[in-house]
Amino acid sequence: MSNQEIIEYEFDYKSSISLFDLKLLVISFLKDLGYSKIVENDFNIKSKRGSVFQNGFTFNPLKWKNDVELYFESVDNSARVHGKFKINIKKQIVTQKEISIWNQVLNDLENLVINGNSNSTNIINQSLDVKKRNIKLVLWSVFGAILGGAISTYLAVSFDLLILIPVITIACSLTFLMIGMRRNNVLQQNLL
Repeated sequence: MSNQEIIEYEFDYKSSISLFDLKLLVISFLKDLGYSKIVENDFNIKSKRGSVFQNGFTFNPLKWKNDVELYFESVDNSARVHGKFKINIKKQIVTQKEISIWNQVLNDLENLVINGNSNSTNIINQSLDVKKRNIKLVLWSVFGAILGGAISTYLAVSFDLLILIPVITIACSLTFLMIGMRRNNVLQQNLL
């Protein structure tokens, strides 16, 4: 996959919490965020969520296709966890708010590992706010395209300029294409 299709976050945190207790806290954290298929053994946790197909239809960034791999090490009476989140952004127009949700997930995971505290409820509430904002953006975009297309079509038919109808259709399609390209360019600049 190209770099535009996956965002990868890697991390390495040390904890004063015992390995067993830390694993329980991390599993609880992942379950709070909606991960249900969690595979674990003595020293690692893996989980997957979502699908590429679902990416095209969900507005909640926490439900995008993503893989989590966590590796635990016991160090004296404490533990160390390192791993990565791989978030598939294929079929998404990613906004800064969505990126900030994933940054907050990592910050909250770090806080959980170091202090034993997390605020997953805050992450979930913010992701729902982002979802509402994204739905509103899509609805306004569709409304604008339909309204612009209807007015243009009416004018084309009224003035007997039927050749403009395919031009109007292409212009509306290109508008959505340009919005997607612009968002992806902004995302790439912000990740560099």
